Amino acid sequence: MTTAVARSATPGLMRLGVVLTLATGIGPLLTTGVSALGPLLARDLHLTRLEFGSFAVVACVSAAILSTPLGWAADRLSQRTGILMLHGFGLCAMVAAALSQSMAGLWVSAVFGGAALGLANPLTNGMVALRVEPGRRGMLVGVKQTGVQLIQVFTSLAYPLAATLVSWQAGFLVGAAVTLLSLWVALHYLHVRPQCTAPPRASRNGPRRVKAIGLAWLVAYAFLSGVQYQTLATYLPLFAFEGLHLRAEIAALCGVVLGVSGLVSRLVWGRLTERFRAPGVPLALIAVFSAVAVGLVAGSSLWGTQVLMWTGTALYGLSGNAAMVILLTVVMRLVPGSQAGAATGRISMGLFAGFAAGPVLFGLLTDHSGYAAGWVSLLAASVMMILAPLGLRRLAVPDQPKKQTATDLRPADTH
Repeated sequence: MTTAVARSATPGLMRLGVVLTLATGIGPLLTTGVSALGPLLARDLHLTRLEFGSFAVVACVSAAILSTPLGWAADRLSQRTGILMLHGFGLCAMVAAALSQSMAGLWVSAVFGGAALGLANPLTNGMVALRVEPGRRGMLVGVKQTGVQLIQVFTSLAYPLAATLVSWQAGFLVGAAVTLLSLWVALHYLHVRPQCTAPPRASRNGPRRVKAIGLAWLVAYAFLSGVQYQTLATYLPLFAFEGLHLRAEIAALCGVVLGVSGLVSRLVWGRLTERFRAPGVPLALIAVFSAVAVGLVAGSSLWGTQVLMWTGTALYGLSGNAAMVILLTVVMRLVPGSQAGAATGRISMGLFAGFAAGPVLFGLLTDHSGYAAGWVSLLAASVMMILAPLGLRRLAVPDQPKKQTATDLRPADTH
């Protein structure tokens, strides 16, 4: 009978996976689109390199600031309202970008895009926590997080094509159409399968409450992983071109290797994480693998060996790229489903703060002391990440049991 139930639940999980993957992709739909259309935007809006670079900073800072309040809201609003908010932010970001006539317009779109980034993970993580039984959540988290890579591939192909055929404004309108499609898919799913008040199989650990000190360790881990990932994504092609003297088109393949290996890692680590009895083990493992990966890249900087750089890039994609998947899975394992959105929001805050700070700090360091010093700083970040599991024992503690009332047992609002 258990097998029959599992089989009957599989189509539902697949449909939920599609909804969550699209919703997760709404967050980076603007930022990856601006990156894809960068040369055209810089030319037509007469932007300096500093002005163009400020877009990503504004988007990441907005996401970092808004992640916590939006995560708190995701726990208290119905899933339908959360879906409407997420896609509303995404649609406003696309329209504002398409109507931009200057850097100020792009900054406005960046704020809306940052709000979409800040809400995407708390909302989708909360939906997984309340709709999927323990043991299958990690797999679904890994699937939904691939939405980031899939959207990056989509915008890299579709936006420039639309710009070639029509204009760069048309590229953002394509993004608006994708946002509306994702909204329709999500609302249809929520109509067929209304919001649940609890996962199909309740946890046997009893009620739990979050300890601030344990959550702070995860936020710090997210910050350091954000610093690492965004720094490598930003500077690896430039390092390959300047430091290893590769042709520009070959150096650009660093991003492809990082993205493809990252797509694989998110699926694999999503399935593996829930199999570890101690949730801190996978976090420590990818910190070690990330340290080795950065060490290989640093070795290529010292000895001028391309093989080390390509190996390090692929290894980082297979390890450090999955940090957010593991963090989100750990949160759902240790934090009550009713608080998953708020906890995820704080972790997202750390991640996006790392995204904003990493490239700037690395750029300042390498300008002053060269690439080798920059890679050493990322190695130090990996060493600090290894310490994160030490704080997980105090992330959540048993709460005092309370008697259920009629109010506790009423059905959730599905509107």
